[in-house]
Amino acid sequence: QGYTQSTGSDGEVVMEAESYSSKIDGKGSYAGMAWTEYTDANASNGKYIMVPDNSNTNAGPSTDAPLVNYTIDFVKSGTHYVWFRIIGANGSDNSIKPAYDGLILSEWNSIETSSWAWTKYDQTFNATTGRHTFGIYMREDAMQIDKIIVTSNADYVPGGGTPSNAAPTANAGPDQTVTDSDNSGYETVSLNGTGSSDSDGTISSYTWAEGSTALGTGSTLSYNFSVGTHTVTLTVEDNDGATGTDNLTIVVEEGPAVGCTAEGSILMERYNGISGTTIASLTGASIYPNSPTSTLGLTSFEIPLNSGDNYGARVSGYLCAPENGGYTFWVAGDDNVELWLSTDDSPANKQRVAYHTGWTSSREWNKYSSQKSAVINLSAGASYYIEALMKEGSGGDNLAVGWRKPSDGDGTSPVAVIPVSVLSPASGTTTPANAAPTANAGPDQTVTDSDGNGSETVTLNGTGSSDSDGTISSYTWTEGSTALGTGSTLNYSFGTGTHTVTLTVEDNDGATDTDVVAITVNEPATSSTTVSVTVNSSSDDAEETKSNGAMSLTSDDLDIRSADLMGMRLRLNVPKDAVIESASLKLVAKGATSGTKYFHV
Repeated sequence: QGYTQSTGSDGEVVMEAESYSSKIDGKGSYAGMAWTEYTDANASNGKYIMVPDNSNTNAGPSTDAPLVNYTIDFVKSGTHYVWFRIIGANGSDNSIKPAYDGLILSEWNSIETSSWAWTKYDQTFNATTGRHTFGIYMREDAMQIDKIIVTSNADYVPGGGTPSNAAPTANAGPDQTVTDSDNSGYETVSLNGTGSSDSDGTISSYTWAEGSTALGTGSTLSYNFSVGTHTVTLTVEDNDGATGTDNLTIVVEEGPAVGCTAEGSILMERYNGISGTTIASLTGASIYPNSPTSTLGLTSFEIPLNSGDNYGARVSGYLCAPENGGYTFWVAGDDNVELWLSTDDSPANKQRVAYHTGWTSSREWNKYSSQKSAVINLSAGASYYIEALMKEGSGGDNLAVGWRKPSDGDGTSPVAVIPVSVLSPASGTTTPANAAPTANAGPDQTVTDSDGNGSETVTLNGTGSSDSDGTISSYTWTEGSTALGTGSTLNYSFGTGTHTVTLTVEDNDGATDTDVVAITVNEPATSSTTVSVTVNSSSDDAEETKSNGAMSLTSDDLDIRSADLMGMRLRLNVPKDAVIESASLKLVAKGATSGTKYFHV
């Protein structure tokens, strides 16, 4: 039988349930079940249809359930509403699934009436003009249907009376599984019933319970559940006193066993003086791995930038996994780098998970596809040995390791460099960074040009220099840009004047320090010049030029007679600009004969 929609303002289509256009019996799991006609004096025309009770069979959204179709010629398009005259003693056990052109609109399981009553379907559908089918699938058996009215009027009420109140629909949200994050035996879960609705009114109350235990009220509720499985029931009540319920399952899993703890550092070992850029040139060096040039405790999984050339580095330690699930790692560095991760805390089980054989800038994560690892599953609380190798030739040396944890989700780049909050050094302890040496060029010195040649040799002494954590490997003496020499001590001839000399010392780890010393070379002091003149006995007027000695007149071989006159002329060569401060003439009379002699000068 077919039906035609009224052209009036209500646009209603009134259909006897037993006068359907077609019927399709149940298939598959619902084979043998069918809509069946029954008689009841209180039903319209004394008849109604029902799928016989079969122990609460729930068809859910399946289209294999029994179906009846009603053919309708629609003359109005737009939103339409549906009324059913039904008996449904239990909304969960007696329910249907209305459909339009074979498409299920929704499951309707909020009907509770023990006698014939008009009930408005809590959903609407959009119809277009023309011939269409309105169908009814069974959801739960034993729903009794007497009559159906489809209308385009939202305010339409069958028979002009007041419709029965439609019960609200409770929605407790999806099931939830959480983990006891702090191993306390409990975890707080947020319950959310805001998806609940009431088709003909409002919801006035929300009540949450587990069995007979009340948990709280409100459309949302935070509750601390113990480890285990919990079935929670949400009961909603509308403004007319009708109620609806929905259940959800809460599973609280035990937290990870208390395992590793991180020390907050990771060990960097540096190997200086190795040429080449390949990892093999590092691992094949005689000093690798047991004789690093220096070691350093890092504050993240990243080495200091631009610290030298021709060296290699190994950064190693233990990763304490903070979460269960899949991790992704990235490595970047200059020139060649490799990242190794063990399946446990044993270095013997390490596997290479990422690498590149070119160079990258600092934290350039996506230059090579091999820089990114596959997704690697780790267990929260477990410790894993991790190691990164880097070989630097020249240029901007760098090395960093980044990651994405399970909670970070998928992504093309790491969310961060791995922090030391989850790391421990491989050796259990770390050696502090190399301390620079202390240069000591000795005290300032003042000397005098002892021989008047314009310079004087000075001994420079840097033996007071020291290195607190190693040895000093070189001493270099300079004056400005002029190199003076090397060695802990140095003899150097400085010209007269003042000189600022710098001592640079370098320790066995390549660190340096400087100290300065002032050297002053004074002009020579002015000295007296002595001249010795001897008068020849061959004449009374003797003249000689003498130098270097006290001025003296020797006349042992001169026979000075009485009243003889003797003249002397003394000539003295003195340096240019010399100042004669004093001069003297000494006459000594010597003779074997007695008597008195007189000298008149």
